[in-house]
Amino acid sequence: MSQAAIEDYLMLPITCDKMHLSFHNKRSFLRKIDALPDGPRWICEQWEIQGDTIGEDGEMKTKEIELWRRDPVECIHELIGNPSSVTVFTDF
Repeated sequence: MSQAAIEDYLMLPITCDKMHLSFHNKRSFLRKIDALPDGPRWICEQWEIQGDTIGEDGEMKTKEIELWRRDPVECIHELIGNPSSVTVFTDF
């Protein structure tokens, strides 16, 4: 979504009147995003997947894709170590 489209969306009457957002323009929206915690780092893995069609060389066609993920253990450490989540987790 372009920055102009974000601004246009925020100016729509239905957005202004019905959504009760905590920001009113693109600048305050982007400030909210910048204030979010970083969290665990993203990891990008390149994978080659095989399709179900045969190419001109007689071999199955393949395609490279990107898999973006985070380490789940790092995510749990982040959740447990975050003071704002203390009231969310309880002992069983």
